[in-house]
Amino acid sequence: MRDTAVTRRPIICMLLTLLLVLSAGSFSICQTQGGGSSHNEQGWGYFKKGFYEYAPHNKHQEANQYYEMAIAEFKQAIAANDGDAAAHRNLARVYHVQGKYALSAVQYRRVTELNPEDVDAYVNLAVAYSHLHRYDEAIEQLELAKTKTSDPVAIGKLNGYIEKLEKAR
Repeated sequence: MRDTAVTRRPIICMLLTLLLVLSAGSFSICQTQGGGSSHNEQGWGYFKKGFYEYAPHNKHQEANQYYEMAIAEFKQAIAANDGDAAAHRNLARVYHVQGKYALSAVQYRRVTELNPEDVDAYVNLAVAYSHLHRYDEAIEQLELAKTKTSDPVAIGKLNGYIEKLEKAR
């Protein structure tokens, strides 16, 4: 039984990552997050350049250089205004792309504190936790996300992901 759970984990993580990309209709996870401070805007520009211009062409070193510049800008935006939810979300996004899921989770947690009704933040936090094999915490965040929406389609998708995570435990 343990071997089955181990082989399911990568599949669950892949499915939840796909949730980030494909769920823009139900939750606007992939919405543009520029705006706010000039540091956040600059960081968003660096992130987009690395993610859209270099990463798709397997130029990972170049992409990572832009991600590091983005991180520096987002941290400056947060230092100037810790209540800048967009900067926290963007920093979480960069950490996620870099595979730094624990750091990503910290930033998504902060977004849920700043915007308690933000369904996307709870879902993204759940994705980060699933990559860390913290399935109970991921399920808890998806359950919280369900309380933040009345959209039956979104709730149905969230229930489906919860079921998958319960099987991965």
